[in-house]
Amino acid sequence: MSKVTLSTVRMGKMWVTVAYADGPVLVANSIPATEREASRSMAIGALKAKGINEYRELETSVGRDLAHKVVGGSPTLRLSYDGLTDFQKKVLDYVRSVPRGKVVSYGDVAVAVGHPRAYRAVGTVMATHPFPFIIPCHRVVKSDLALGRYGPNPRIKEKFLLEEGVAVVNGRIMAKHRLAQGK
Repeated sequence: MSKVTLSTVRMGKMWVTVAYADGPVLVANSIPATEREASRSMAIGALKAKGINEYRELETSVGRDLAHKVVGGSPTLRLSYDGLTDFQKKVLDYVRSVPRGKVVSYGDVAVAVGHPRAYRAVGTVMATHPFPFIIPCHRVVKSDLALGRYGPNPRIKEKFLLEEGVAVVNGRIMAKHRLAQGK
């Protein structure tokens, strides 16, 4: 992989960090965070998980453009799956296809990628993948439609889902928002 550039961009009251290579190809990103260092640390952790320890930090127009695309949920972003297993890639591709306003369970994802008993492994992929927000891990919930975990603050998951029109009552998703299996 070519050199990786890390850009931390202020967007209103929030910070978003993107790591990218030439192309541009997104290598990792953070979710929007109120603290610059929290945003930066999230993206750096994702880089390290992919085995990338060398990068340059520079705010660039490319970085700003990518950060805006991350926040906008752009489906056209090119993602680097380098350093990920085939299982991780399958899970991420499936979750990326879950539309706004819908959720799937960890078990639904496991079945969809051909590993029906691997729901815990799906949870691990969701907790550690390098593309939060682009790959909408907030749309993956427990089989009983309870929210489950989401980074350092589970309330963020609920906030993102509510913004997408998903009804949450007493910490559970309304069944009408669950994507039918096999979709």
